[in-house]
Amino acid sequence: MNRIIDTVFSQVALISAVFISAERFYAIYSPFKHQTLTTQTYRIVVGIIWALVVVISAVFNVSFNLISFKHSVYIWTPYTLFLILVMCGCYILASGESFDTEGSLNNRKVKPFKANAEQTF
Repeated sequence: MNRIIDTVFSQVALISAVFISAERFYAIYSPFKHQTLTTQTYRIVVGIIWALVVVISAVFNVSFNLISFKHSVYIWTPYTLFLILVMCGCYILASGESFDTEGSLNNRKVKPFKANAEQTF
């Protein structure tokens, strides 16, 4: 029973981190579309995450009982590495300022500041 609970909560933490990083990437990449997301959308995503985690944990525990631990590690290591790669990729892409969309930081021209004689500091 402890292994089932451990598997469920560790998978929830990992998959939630992936969804959070994807949501942050979406918020940075297209902020005006992101504002249209509602609280109901987030509740649905949380429900989908928990349902997905229950299925994944059941498959993990069944595979752990049917095959040896060594072969189970061969199956689940690429899965975990893929999720970590997606999470890191979202953060790397979101932190970069090289988007080629109009109005991005690379396309903006900064006007130099010119002080007037009337301005006092």
